[in-house]
Amino acid sequence: TNLACDAESETAIADAGGIEVVLRAMMAHVGHAGVQEHGCGTLGNLAENADNRIAIARAGGISLVVEAMQAHTSRAEVQEQGCLALSNLAANCDNKTAIADAGGIRVVMVAMQVHAGHTGIQEEGCDVLFNMGRSDTRLQKSIKEKGGVGVVKAAIVALELNAPCTMQARALLRKLASV
Repeated sequence: TNLACDAESETAIADAGGIEVVLRAMMAHVGHAGVQEHGCGTLGNLAENADNRIAIARAGGISLVVEAMQAHTSRAEVQEQGCLALSNLAANCDNKTAIADAGGIRVVMVAMQVHAGHTGIQEEGCDVLFNMGRSDTRLQKSIKEKGGVGVVKAAIVALELNAPCTMQARALLRKLASV
């Protein structure tokens, strides 16, 4: 996870086949929360790079992140890193739809509800929902229909979120109110 900390490293890791290695490890150790946590975290860091977002999605990374979150609902570390990965992957327009189709909206909201007192999950979860609903009316409707308004309001009320996250969460609520 920590090696993918700058643009040069993100590119070098991907060029060396690192994305595929991470995905294979996640597939081979579905029941191991530590592997899933670090796998999601690494994918999240690698997804800071636009080309890597596409490569991760094409290699099946979106569904693996969602599956990791579904398999380890009670593990806050997996949920936070999974939300980080989905948030960064959702910076790509095509990935937003793939995340929604894989059940990503629901799994993020479940993580936020199960771990209501976990600041990191609330912040990363709000980031995912904001990135997904920022400019796509269909996804805004989906987030709203799945209970996103209540989940985001609870995150704002229950925690003192950092200023950028609170602004994003409030912006998302305004968008959801208009659909």
